[in-house]
Amino acid sequence: GWGVHTCDHSEDAAVICAGSGLADLVHLRLAGGPHRCAGRLQVQHLGRWGGVCGLTWALPAARVTCRALGCGPALRAAQVSVPRDELTWVESLRCEGGEGNLLECQVQVWGAPPCPHAAVTCALPGEA
Repeated sequence: GWGVHTCDHSEDAAVICAGSGLADLVHLRLAGGPHRCAGRLQVQHLGRWGGVCGLTWALPAARVTCRALGCGPALRAAQVSVPRDELTWVESLRCEGGEGNLLECQVQVWGAPPCPHAAVTCALPGEA
């Protein structure tokens, strides 16, 4: 009971969480842009690339994304229309801008209703 402990393993408790896949937020790319530091933000999950819903997308998240990809500063955050059958892995991504990576941001994953995708234009490394 409460307050009485035997210190043996009969009272152990644990939480095992099913893999949320949040670690996949480090597998990023920008697709369809004019250079490697511009385009639609995509995340690889379960071996497939999918987009990030752009409805909550803003410049602070773009700043974190540009840093995570080894690009220069974020110049622009945008939403782009995509076909309805385009995979959307991340429903919501909100950052303050100073986070070290997207895992530190407020994120809702996996699978989202059809929506415009997040896009970013970062400066190329060394340009700003």
